[in-house]
Amino acid sequence: MFPTMSSASKVNGILFIAMIAVMFVYSVPKLWGFAETQTEAAKLYADGQLSRKFEEQYDSGFFARESAIKAWSNLSFWLFREGLTGVVVGEDGWLYTNEEFTFPNDLDARLERQMARVEKTAARIGAQGKKLIIVPIPMKADIYGDHVSHELGERPALLYTRFTEQLSKRNIPFSPLREAYLASKDRTQLFFKKDTHWTPEGAKLAAQQLALSFPDLLGDELYRTEVIHETQHAGDLVNFIKVSPWLDPEIYSPEPLARYQTIRVEQKTDASALFGNNNPSVVLVGSSYTKMDEWNFEGFLKEHLKTDLLSIAVEQKGQFVAMDEFLASDLLADDSVETVIWEFPVRSLITQASESSGWSSTMEELF
Repeated sequence: MFPTMSSASKVNGILFIAMIAVMFVYSVPKLWGFAETQTEAAKLYADGQLSRKFEEQYDSGFFARESAIKAWSNLSFWLFREGLTGVVVGEDGWLYTNEEFTFPNDLDARLERQMARVEKTAARIGAQGKKLIIVPIPMKADIYGDHVSHELGERPALLYTRFTEQLSKRNIPFSPLREAYLASKDRTQLFFKKDTHWTPEGAKLAAQQLALSFPDLLGDELYRTEVIHETQHAGDLVNFIKVSPWLDPEIYSPEPLARYQTIRVEQKTDASALFGNNNPSVVLVGSSYTKMDEWNFEGFLKEHLKTDLLSIAVEQKGQFVAMDEFLASDLLADDSVETVIWEFPVRSLITQASESSGWSSTMEELF
């Protein structure tokens, strides 16, 4: 015997038909308007792109899109404490990039490839009579893992240890930061709660540790770093949170950010300063940890190394791209450059693309 439609099922059926009718009335003008604006419809149809283009335009302009995303985000956050893809929601208002939690299955092979690139870079810089010093920046989840809402395990710490052990094995100098960070993390905040980057205090500690580890780099120029103003910092990870503020007001509250500037206290009066054609002896290469003025890493390095320096840094593309720019520049063969400091976020070991870049391909041909 076939089931008969109950009154409740009839209501559902009527609602479904009504929804289809409303969507039809809404969609036909959209389709008509799309058709009127297409000047290359035949070509797009032949390439199989016409329906996709209409779908993208329809989806972006759908009247209920934002409210649907907001509703789903609220439900997901309320039930599972989850944000959009790209962020891990911790406790006490802490957010983390999911890059620090996604360890690839081929970690050993990926680490080996990254170390090979680092070793080739050191060899190429060494061939020019210069010294490479790496500043490995530990992962935020490694230092402040106690705010992660689930068991993190030892993988972040082990990755840092493996990286520094490989640097030692290859005789590549580096400035260890992890122990200093762990010892200082409760006294001062070294990473922003809602940002992927370090705070200015984290950058300052990195500069201090580098100066302690390599006293031979210390110059005789005096620099002073001072706070120029206080501001509020929202944090880049908040962009991956789309929930209504009433669900967790703490996540949207900005953090205080002191903006620093570093100035030279005494002007050089020697001949090189007056007629100077020489570049500084130190070049800083790095990622957004170096590039962004908010952290003042370059300024803190000048102050604690007591020397001027040049900086080559690139945002959002990783430290290998910045190193690529340095190796392609005239600075590589400049005799006045003696030391290259490479700021190196450890998390990039598990996030960097494995394919070879232009400079690595070139080096493979040279070595």
